[in-house]
Amino acid sequence: MSSQPPASLLLFLQSAPPRVTLDAFQEDCRLCGMPWYSLPAQRLCVVLFIENPLVRKYPPRASNVHAFLKALITQIEQTRNESKDASQENGEDTICVELLEAYIGCAAQMRDGAQQQLCYKTFYTPGAAPSFVSVRLAAGQFSNVGLALWPAAFVLVQLLDAELSAPSPELTDGLGETLRLLELGAGVGLTPLLLHHLRPYNERVSRFVLTDYQQELVENISFNLNERGLGLLGSAEDAAQCGRVAVHSAELLDWTEHEQNRAKLSAWRCNVVVAADCVYDIPLIPSLVQTIRSALELTEGAVAIVVQTHRQRETMCKFFTAVHEAEMTVQSYYVAAAADAPLLKGSVVHRFPSHVRTQSRCTDNINSSCDGFVLVRVEGDPTFPLLQRDGGEAAQTTSGWLGSFFISLEAVVGVHVLRVRSS
Repeated sequence: MSSQPPASLLLFLQSAPPRVTLDAFQEDCRLCGMPWYSLPAQRLCVVLFIENPLVRKYPPRASNVHAFLKALITQIEQTRNESKDASQENGEDTICVELLEAYIGCAAQMRDGAQQQLCYKTFYTPGAAPSFVSVRLAAGQFSNVGLALWPAAFVLVQLLDAELSAPSPELTDGLGETLRLLELGAGVGLTPLLLHHLRPYNERVSRFVLTDYQQELVENISFNLNERGLGLLGSAEDAAQCGRVAVHSAELLDWTEHEQNRAKLSAWRCNVVVAADCVYDIPLIPSLVQTIRSALELTEGAVAIVVQTHRQRETMCKFFTAVHEAEMTVQSYYVAAAADAPLLKGSVVHRFPSHVRTQSRCTDNINSSCDGFVLVRVEGDPTFPLLQRDGGEAAQTTSGWLGSFFISLEAVVGVHVLRVRSS
């Protein structure tokens, strides 16, 4: 069994916060028996993060690379000055030429405005072949929200992984062995990219329709699926001819075009609707909920799973009101650090362990749970807003590994399971 790549590389490929990546690099160097600020360690940094073939083929966000190199060089200089390292007395450079050249080149790229419009985040998937999945997205997190990755998307991937593998699913119970998935606001198409290599996915998912409202987004989903070798097929007959199990398709779907949507939804007839971080624009909430309702009523027992970061109370209250008016039931869950599980109110229904073995310490200003996360069922009021922690204090950022993803949760992430109310 091959060993895991360095944790710092996995963080760097995901464009994790530079401080977190730097902490992990320092720990990786310690495990290798070399001072992290030494010239050999600096050259290792260049080989690992700059000259790596994976980084060259799928370049991360340039601003993140620049910030990491700047933080590394700044801390090396501070450490050397404080320790008055003997190498300085011998005339040895504090910063190696290769690292300095990499930083200067990155800074020049930023200064000249040549930063890429698109970049990649690459995720480690042990057990898959190949073991890295690269996803193309916007270089700026807010330049196009549909071309970005948000924490709820990572939760959705792990949640479906757990549901598909569970002997007795919590959220998709009663749907039988065959699932037909429809994702609203699919963004960059992350969900099938990270799940398609899993045996339960191929055994249970017969169709996965990924939708978004802009042609640019649909084309990027298609690019990412094709890059991973999934391809896009239009019918079950096509799938059978190609020997594939799951049929994947990328489609336009504007939630506000109800008449057109009914025809599309009727053709797809999916029994599981999923959405991640789609509840953010208050005027669009009624259209989103109506689209979910229209999809669910086509198949008996169909279920919708809405994963959402609870940023604004008003927004979530509007969502719950719309769900009630659409005559749907809701059962809510929330994500919490595994270390807090004994103190939580409600039943733990899923555990999301880390897929990354790491001994890296976490930054002092981040409350991290490196042992993974859990999904907790909300008892009582199913529309509990989950906007604040006990005591009403502002939520502290919780960071750690959720499966293959390093995430930072600045607010509670809720999971809301919707079904058409029985008459």
